[in-house]
Amino acid sequence: MICSGYVEKDMNEKALNLFEQMHIIPDNIIYTLVFKACAQLNNERAQIIGRQLLAKISTKAHIDNTVWNSAIHMLMQFGNVNDAERIFKSLKNINIVSYGTLMEGISFLKNSYCSVI
Repeated sequence: MICSGYVEKDMNEKALNLFEQMHIIPDNIIYTLVFKACAQLNNERAQIIGRQLLAKISTKAHIDNTVWNSAIHMLMQFGNVNDAERIFKSLKNINIVSYGTLMEGISFLKNSYCSVI
């Protein structure tokens, strides 16, 4: 998949361009890739796309923990701890990766905050 290749090669702008051209309903793989690209870019466009995609996820859709962990990671990169924690607390099957994702995000934010002081 081209989108995956762009994200793996740190060509996240191209990945988001391709995503915006897609006229399909995203699946778990697309959600994960787009959230990862948005987290890595962490610019205004990426934040808009990531939040819009997250808002479109139906609560009835079968979304696995990989997608939710990617969303948590993205939100933590954006500094949006409240929404990341809300998603974490709503997970039905919290696993070690979910805990690690949240802890990594907290550590990232702590280090970012400390480097500003």
